[in-house]
Amino acid sequence: MGQVEALAKYYAHLEFPEEDILDPMWDPQHVARGLDALLDYPLETFNEQFREYYEAIRDPLSRIDAPADEILVDTIRVRKTFTLTEDDQIGEVEPTTINYIHDDRGEIAEGPGIREFEDRILLSLPQMDFADDFAFESEFNEVIVAHLMAQIRDIYWNMGLEPPEEYMVEGVGKMTIHGDGIDKSPSASADEVLE
Repeated sequence: MGQVEALAKYYAHLEFPEEDILDPMWDPQHVARGLDALLDYPLETFNEQFREYYEAIRDPLSRIDAPADEILVDTIRVRKTFTLTEDDQIGEVEPTTINYIHDDRGEIAEGPGIREFEDRILLSLPQMDFADDFAFESEFNEVIVAHLMAQIRDIYWNMGLEPPEEYMVEGVGKMTIHGDGIDKSPSASADEVLE
């Protein structure tokens, strides 16, 4: 999807929110709801629920049922979803899925493949190296917060808009962009266009 089409779908979604026009994970308000829910989530519970995701990001090959030389390693995406309640809290934290491209079998998903995001937030990160002194208990939450902020940043860039200042973060956001790609020198800011 090109930037003009992405922006048009977003405006149509704002005008007709009950219609199925825009994938929720391409709606910055939907992802922001997930970000707010994550910021309100107790750190101790986060650490319990997201430890598996951290381990999978660190070493996804150990969780894949195929020899490493048959996998296109750059295609590995470690995914986790959580549901949002009606009052914008985290409901269920769902199991981790690892997607990758296998030389012979094409695209593979190991784990539950969730496609409906009306009430879910999707985290999707590549394999990552963490420093030896990385403190999971106090730092991994920040990695996920930055990831959601970067997704919001990339959604605006994908529409050809300058993201709001609070989302101008460094880090991994959207892993795939359709059509034109991301124009990092937009012609307008989100605030100007949405007024």
